[in-house]
Amino acid sequence: MKRCRSGFTLMEVLLATVIIALGFIGGSVFFYTNRKNLYSARLERYATWSAIKKIEEIKGRSSLQEEETTEDISLGEYNIPAERILNITEPEDDDLIWEIEVKVRWGENKEVSLNTYLPK
Repeated sequence: MKRCRSGFTLMEVLLATVIIALGFIGGSVFFYTNRKNLYSARLERYATWSAIKKIEEIKGRSSLQEEETTEDISLGEYNIPAERILNITEPEDDDLIWEIEVKVRWGENKEVSLNTYLPK
């Protein structure tokens, strides 16, 4: 007469638990990395908007002069401290174009830099 055994052995339960735990750890790492990247992208977007705002302000001026300024700003709803650096370069004698560069720096080594050119 054969005995019918049902259920799982201790080794099968332990192996299944380890496999499920590894799956949860891998998923957690994926979601953590994704959230961190979304946060960094949002800060970069705020920095880009800040640089665009400054460039549009410069474009609205009636006249330009050579200028280099640095101002402290904060980025978005997080109020992350940053600095915005404006550099307006006067055209050479034969060149009729002003160069405007705006950099926004925050954190350890994060930076967004935008350049535009305006006629003299």
